[in-house]
Amino acid sequence: MTALPTLNTIGWSIDSFELAFDGLRQIADAGTWLTNQPRATRGFDYLPGADFIAEIGEGWCSDRLQEIIEQLEVIRFEDPAHDERRVLLLVTYYSSHGSASEPLAKIIQMALGQSVRPAA
Repeated sequence: MTALPTLNTIGWSIDSFELAFDGLRQIADAGTWLTNQPRATRGFDYLPGADFIAEIGEGWCSDRLQEIIEQLEVIRFEDPAHDERRVLLLVTYYSSHGSASEPLAKIIQMALGQSVRPAA
């Protein structure tokens, strides 16, 4: 099997980050859908085909999403509209795909701390 690609975000625009973020989420969601089918398990264990899909969705995709989020937390885009889109990706992740234990107040503080524009 060919190894899955590694992530190299050097020179990426906000468009690239958004596409990769959305694509990885869709692949992970598809993997979850497949592994949640009754035919994917025998007892409490995945069948080998389902285990393979789970490794990609829960393992590889999850790790790549985390890498993208870590990059989005440290980079800034010069264009304020692009940087706002960057912050929106972070809010999207932390409100629905990140740690379920993050309280809303913490997410709002993170977004305000990431924003290049002063709060109104």
